[in-house]
Amino acid sequence: MRLYTESTLKYGTSDYYSCIVFTKPGKETKVVSQMIKAFTDTGDLGWYGTKEELKDTEDFYPFILIKLGCPTYI
Repeated sequence: MRLYTESTLKYGTSDYYSCIVFTKPGKETKVVSQMIKAFTDTGDLGWYGTKEELKDTEDFYPFILIKLGCPTYI
């Protein structure tokens, strides 16, 4: 539901697709970096990144990123 809502409010469309990406611990940054490159026009790469990289108050990506924790056991 959150993905649908953010897609509609942020990008003005309800046309979206979703995927779940599992990474090895410590590889999250590399995966997000590759996704930014895949979803961004080459001239716009400087617009996206973490709040630390952008010196801003929030992370900004060309996609909606919802991080979910995964329990080590059930």
